[in-house]
Amino acid sequence: MVVGPGEYDRYLPQVLERITWWADDIHVGFDKGAGEEEFRLVSDVTYHRNFLPLSWSDDEGKFRQAAWDDMVREMKPTAEDYILCIDADEVIVQHELVKRAVREFAGQRLAFKFHEMWDETHFRIDGFWKPYLAGVLFPYRPGGRIRQQAMACGREPTYVSNLPTKKLSIADILHYGYAREADRQAKYERYMALDAGRYHNVRHLQSIIQPASLKEWRGGGGIHA
Repeated sequence: MVVGPGEYDRYLPQVLERITWWADDIHVGFDKGAGEEEFRLVSDVTYHRNFLPLSWSDDEGKFRQAAWDDMVREMKPTAEDYILCIDADEVIVQHELVKRAVREFAGQRLAFKFHEMWDETHFRIDGFWKPYLAGVLFPYRPGGRIRQQAMACGREPTYVSNLPTKKLSIADILHYGYAREADRQAKYERYMALDAGRYHNVRHLQSIIQPASLKEWRGGGGIHA
């Protein structure tokens, strides 16, 4: 997991609690701007947590690489381990299926269906916002490198694209990063300043603050479930 500034007052307590239900071990890489509240909360569940000398907002690729390298130093994973890269505003629904899938599809890259939550009970279904598959659970391999670009670098190392992939969702993930209007405005301003069409379709970026088509999430397991 990577944690940025202000996560304690957003979703970090609930997300971290859910992870402890199923993860064998947890590593957290802190943005250099994260605070003591975040650090104390994480320290209650794992010793594998360090501040990184980088900020997520300055260069996402370098930040995620530093977090990956720190995880490798701290955790010393082997080829028998599976890694899930998750952010501090994402909730796994049907979390009990994760370990079952790892056993059943050993050696494969496994995908979740991501839902972009636009409030605490509805997800977006228009444009590029409709639910999509993301293979963020995968076997560890040494020498992992994150794509080096300031935004849209992905969270998984590049070797993951060469792994055999199960292209069906093993569970759902609800992403709450856009669930508050203030967060949407902040993300829009940051993306337009650093990206403005360089990494994303500019119309997609503009759609962050435009009217959205929503659908109610009825699958249970939301942030307050």
